[in-house]
Amino acid sequence: MHLPPPLPPPLPATGRGVLVSGASRGLGRAVAHAFAAGGDRVAVHYGSRREDALRTLDGLPGTGHVLAGGDLSDAAGAAAVAEVAAERLGGIDVLVNNAAVNERHPLAETPYDAWADVWQRHVSVNLLATANLSHLAARRMIDQGTAGRIINIGSRGAFRGEPDHPAYGATKAAVHART
Repeated sequence: MHLPPPLPPPLPATGRGVLVSGASRGLGRAVAHAFAAGGDRVAVHYGSRREDALRTLDGLPGTGHVLAGGDLSDAAGAAAVAEVAAERLGGIDVLVNNAAVNERHPLAETPYDAWADVWQRHVSVNLLATANLSHLAARRMIDQGTAGRIINIGSRGAFRGEPDHPAYGATKAAVHART
């Protein structure tokens, strides 16, 4: 009988408090799972997809994980998310800025009012939320006296442009520059 190769040993538990924005599905869910598998406590942020976030939370290995729902498109919402995460995790040691919007809005097809709204949402979430959460987490790390980490999720759209999604490409380029 042929046995499969043994699994690698689990990563050592670090016990860090990790806030992952936009963790209800996709890449954010995968990142949350990876940190939890490494022994970290994860705050699963969601904006509007609570049911998806609950599925993410329920699928995380380990214990001590929490939900941190809230609207990151304004500064007060970002502050509330950071506060909930820090309080429930006992601090924030790692921040993963993953939350983003990506709405189609080609110039030739998009009326001006819709164009301006789409750009405002992209700037508010993709750029300003990243900057605001980074400031809030960094201040906590400094005040805690801990060496923390901030990870910003970018996009290839920042380098190649996105003709049907220009605000997405531009705001992701700004995130790269800010990082």
